[in-house]
Amino acid sequence: MKPGTKQKPHNLNIINGNPGKRNINIDTPEPRGDKPSCPSWVQGYARDIWKRLIDDLYRMKVVTYDDRDIFAVYCTLMSAYRDAVVAKDTKEMRLIAAQVRICAAELGLTPSARAGLRFAGGAEGGEDGKKKRLFG
Repeated sequence: MKPGTKQKPHNLNIINGNPGKRNINIDTPEPRGDKPSCPSWVQGYARDIWKRLIDDLYRMKVVTYDDRDIFAVYCTLMSAYRDAVVAKDTKEMRLIAAQVRICAAELGLTPSARAGLRFAGGAEGGEDGKKKRLFG
C-alpha cells in the first residue's frame, strides 16, 4: 500500500469534473449492484443499526453488496461501543471509537468523509427539491 492521501474512486473524480486533471483509471473493479443483506452473524443492536441505515446508504450507492462485510463490522463496532457506554468502560470506549472512526471514514459516514462526496444531479437531487441527506 502506498503512503499518502487515499485515492478517490474514479466515479467521484468523474462526477467532480476531475479537478486535479490527473489521468482517471477507468479499469477499476465495479462493485456488485445488489442491495446487501445483513449477514447472519450480525445480531442484536448491530442488526438494528444495519436495518436503520442500509436503505438510505444503498439508495445513495454508499454501501453496495461488495461493501457488506465492512458495513457489518461498522454496525458490530457501534453495538460494542454502546455496550461500553452502558458499562461506563471509558478505556474500551476509546479503543472502539478509534475503530469506528476508521470504518465510518471508509464508508463515507463521517462529516469529513462526506465533504468529499458529490452525488449525480448535485445536492438538490431530490424530486421535492430538498437536499439529499445521508440519514433521515
